[in-house]
Amino acid sequence: EDYITYYDDDLRVPLWVAYRLTSDDMALERVRTECFRTDPRLSAEQSATCDDYDEPVFDRGHMVPNADMVRNEAAMINTYMFSNMTPQHDKFNRGIWARLEGYAREWAQQKNEIYVVTGAIFDADGETNTSKKGRDSDSSAERMSDRVGIPTHFYKIIYYQLPNKSIEPMAFLLPHKDQTPS
Repeated sequence: EDYITYYDDDLRVPLWVAYRLTSDDMALERVRTECFRTDPRLSAEQSATCDDYDEPVFDRGHMVPNADMVRNEAAMINTYMFSNMTPQHDKFNRGIWARLEGYAREWAQQKNEIYVVTGAIFDADGETNTSKKGRDSDSSAERMSDRVGIPTHFYKIIYYQLPNKSIEPMAFLLPHKDQTPS
């Protein structure tokens, strides 16, 4: 109800999500309620599970951040379904990605209403041929479950509509690395 997703049941991750974010959403506060779970709309074979993320390197990375869905309890809780998660290196998720998510919330406050599209790219060979698992060359990827694809890049497109009805977009493409950018 609060966001849409295009989910790949072979990779067991969303390829992209899209949602509207308003300044009213940012005016609310809600305590984070972690409740990671499978999506009841998916079969056991299609869905990732907690066991797939049972290792120390990758976070369960929200594609729609829970902080963007504080508009109501159900919206926030629904961001914890694995159909909204991708493996994200912890340094990436808590570093540059968290900053970009924070900037999006600031823009929502400044513009009153923005639209956000977030996606994962699986390009392990650098030739735009999507490998089935999208694994990168990083050895830490080998510790992740073989069931869940690991993105090589993430993107975020943020746009808003000006009063004259034209669209102003911003796009970001970030390599998914196990490092904090300097």
